Amino acid sequence: MVLLVSAVVLVGAHTAAYRRIGPLDELQHIDYVDKVGHLGFPRFAEPVGQRALAATACRHLDAVFRIPHCGQTPYQPADFQEGGQSYEALQPPLYYAAVGVPSRILASLPGGNEVGVARLLGALWLGGALCLMLAVATRLGASTWPTVAVLVALASTEQVLYLHSTVNNDATALFTGALCLWVVVHDRGGWRWSSLLVLAGVVAAATKVTNGFGVGVACVFALCLPWVFAGVHSRFSWPQRMRPAALLAGGYLLTTVLWQAVFVLTRLQDPSNMALFQRYRPAHLTVQSVLSQLPVYADPLRTIGPPHAPLSGPVYVPTLFQGPLPSTVTLLVSLLLLAATFGSWTLLSPDRRSAATALGATASGFLLLGAPVQYFTVYFVTSAAETQSRYVYSVLPAMAITAALLLRPSARWLIAGLAAIGVLSIVTVSAWSQLGLT
Repeated sequence: MVLLVSAVVLVGAHTAAYRRIGPLDELQHIDYVDKVGHLGFPRFAEPVGQRALAATACRHLDAVFRIPHCGQTPYQPADFQEGGQSYEALQPPLYYAAVGVPSRILASLPGGNEVGVARLLGALWLGGALCLMLAVATRLGASTWPTVAVLVALASTEQVLYLHSTVNNDATALFTGALCLWVVVHDRGGWRWSSLLVLAGVVAAATKVTNGFGVGVACVFALCLPWVFAGVHSRFSWPQRMRPAALLAGGYLLTTVLWQAVFVLTRLQDPSNMALFQRYRPAHLTVQSVLSQLPVYADPLRTIGPPHAPLSGPVYVPTLFQGPLPSTVTLLVSLLLLAATFGSWTLLSPDRRSAATALGATASGFLLLGAPVQYFTVYFVTSAAETQSRYVYSVLPAMAITAALLLRPSARWLIAGLAAIGVLSIVTVSAWSQLGLT
């Protein structure tokens, strides 16, 4: 209950304070949500619809790019950022259906609007992710209340909160990463659990392809379970040990292939020919440019990009929430997660290694290798060469669970205080903005 309330309070406070449309693709995500909510099927690179354009014009864009004023209808898509093209239609549709239909229904209530409702629904994705992470951590041996403190602190960070308080399918990253770990550690065999393993992979792929990083972490960790739960899984043969990873990965890969086939058949334009992606096309693809991506995902909560990878940006944070207190909370949470994740297998003596070591080492591998793989793959799909730290957020659940497993009893009050300050800072900034004090 504490986790759900925290998610609702944080997302509600952020949504109330930040009414502008985010500068990085939120217009296109809103258009996708709106069209699916009205039982349409958006096609890649078609013009953004009038309802999404009106929401942007009337809420204003959080950028210096000039757009038409509210009420200047009909809006011309070309007058908006990226020429008003619906390029997010390359994304799989599950998130947009799950948000679009309820948003349309609830927006019909007095005082409701689709964008506001869609943003508030991010609290459900966040709350669900936190509850699943708690279930995984306690299953692996972590104490309940220290884990709750770690998770609330993570939820109050600027980047995580922004992604769950605006309209975008990155809101599914923590949820799918936690879901995959949950089904792996609770797997009991049999057709029901086999179905859940496949379903978790399907959900990850059907919400965003980059959620595959979380699928990968869960699959590798599944192979480590014979050592984590030595008394139970050690009796299994290798085919039985590989079963969870195979089912989870199979559901993800099958769904990804099917969606790519649908996308190719329905798109109006090849992504490689689109001006947006050509803008980020490198002159040459070199080994050096690929290797320069190694540190991009290593610190997912970073606030600045590596100087040698200028097209690899952090999650956008509105100016309103860039104050010293929210920034300090984010920094401390980032340090906690990094210390636990990388320290779990580099600093612990062999006699202290446990589930945290296996999970932390697995997450570390994906954090270090994920960006080069993403960079290389995106280049051949779209001709662009860009990575964003938010693409690896499905690994954050593994990092948070590792931290909870390693948290010393003497430090639990410090983490609880950090979580309380994180929530209080967001609520305070929101209240000040409502009173016109910021």
